[in-house]
Amino acid sequence: MDTVAFYRGAIPRLMNRLYFLAGRGMLSLTSQGINSANNFVSGIILGRLCPKEEYGLYALGFSLIVMITDFQSALISTPYMVYSPRLNGDDKRKYAGSTLSHQLMFSALVSLMLLAGLGAVYSGMAPQNFTRVLEILAIVIVFIMLKDFIRQMCFISLNVKAALILDSVSASIQIGGLSILAYFRLLSADRAFIVVGIACGVTSIAWLFANKGFFMLRKEMILRDFQHKWALVKWMTASQLLWTSSMGLYPWILATYHGVKANGEWAACVSVIMLGNLVCVAVQNMLGPKIIYVLAREGISEMRGMIFKSAILFVLAMSLVCIFFVVFGNPLVVLFYGHKYEGNGYIVSVLALNLVMSSATFPFSRGLFAMERADLDFMINLVVIITLLFGVWLVRAFGPLGAAYGLFIANALSVLLRGIVFNRVSQSKITDMVKAEG
Repeated sequence: MDTVAFYRGAIPRLMNRLYFLAGRGMLSLTSQGINSANNFVSGIILGRLCPKEEYGLYALGFSLIVMITDFQSALISTPYMVYSPRLNGDDKRKYAGSTLSHQLMFSALVSLMLLAGLGAVYSGMAPQNFTRVLEILAIVIVFIMLKDFIRQMCFISLNVKAALILDSVSASIQIGGLSILAYFRLLSADRAFIVVGIACGVTSIAWLFANKGFFMLRKEMILRDFQHKWALVKWMTASQLLWTSSMGLYPWILATYHGVKANGEWAACVSVIMLGNLVCVAVQNMLGPKIIYVLAREGISEMRGMIFKSAILFVLAMSLVCIFFVVFGNPLVVLFYGHKYEGNGYIVSVLALNLVMSSATFPFSRGLFAMERADLDFMINLVVIITLLFGVWLVRAFGPLGAAYGLFIANALSVLLRGIVFNRVSQSKITDMVKAEG
């Protein structure tokens, strides 16, 4: 009778849990799909209706946004993801309020840095026609960063439905605005970023008004909370700086050696890969917070096993995506961007292989962050950045294809080193815990 009762109770609970996870996974995938589709369709509109040079300027601006939001994630969002599961009630809301203050101050600093960056453009360190794009970005970057911050907070708090609504409304405004500009033949790179800023600003401000109870601001805690997480943040920020240098500078290197037109071709190939990247990022949005929660509630041994299983499953899933792009890469580029971008299928294939490597990197990196060993992640990136020297030569010799190879080499080295380091550190901690208990 006990066995029968067990199965009657355990099996329904297990099925309900699976349905819950599947539902949350679908919401996360849908949210990321909308967010990626928003960027993807925006790129198609610019790529098809504007000259390659104009699309290249848009791509440079977008790469700048990606680098900035990556830094914001390292400095603001990821520390909140690490520490917030340890808090409850008002303590958690106060910490969220401090985090929001940190984000707003950081976005103001970035805006000032972009304005200062205009001097670099005037001095010839970037294409002169990029000036009008940078002027707009210096203003709208505050709203773009705020929307990305709110989106990450939704995923961290496991409120995937809120992220889905945020992405849906923002995408509707952005695509609608770009379509209007295209209809009246007013579309350009700088005007496109005005539309992006409006879409992010409207949705972010609306979310903040609707979720005022999520934050509890205490002035005396703003500096104290930042000082508390600085031990982790300083290594994460330094690590992100190195990672961005080894991964995110290729569009700028391309523009330097081959002009903005070549950067447009690169952007078209990268945009096609975004179709596969949406699966990758959707999984990351769920997996990152889950790793932290498993460590906080079940211990390092359970987290270690979860990370290795996740890495294997992640690679298998993205390998199937890779095969698709190897076969259909060139037809997809032509389908979305027209025949002026034909002949870039091989670049898409290499970028697809790179996607497989980067998917394997993520679980190990988040595992190191969860154990508060961002210093080791920094040391790994210090080694990986050496590949940029080889990457510059590849870009100069082979253009966009060389950039794709450079990214692949950096990611392959990254996953190898992170896997080895995470295995040793996690095993050492488990051994120390066993000794302490004995």
